[in-house]
Amino acid sequence: MSMTFWIQTLENGQFNEDSDDDSLMFDYCDDLDELCDELGVAKLSSFSDQTDMEYNLADDFSDEEDDEPDDDDGYQVDDMEWFDADAGLLTLKALHDHLQSHPQDWLAASQQRMLLDELSDCIDVLDNLSGANGKFHLAVIL
Repeated sequence: MSMTFWIQTLENGQFNEDSDDDSLMFDYCDDLDELCDELGVAKLSSFSDQTDMEYNLADDFSDEEDDEPDDDDGYQVDDMEWFDADAGLLTLKALHDHLQSHPQDWLAASQQRMLLDELSDCIDVLDNLSGANGKFHLAVIL
């Protein structure tokens, strides 16, 4: 089962999930979190939301005595955890800038550019949110 991050945004009640697949950010999240500690910024994982993953992994068993159909259409925007875009920008920019000038031993050279591209794409998404109204998360997607 392959998992990834998708950056999702919420601005003035408008939900946007138009995201690229940020699999390297997900795959190297533990390493990036350690780097965040060194850089003195919030961990990348602290911006993750597991609502989609939990929903998709939940058991679909219903009570045998319950003859009513399940009206659950999934989860809603309010069920998700949202974070301040400015805080996310601080972390993403710090990681991007550091990785651009300091290649890491744990990251294959062939993946260095791809990870920088993923970080850059997320930075662009958050840069396009307007001020204090912008929220985001890194949705863990199966």
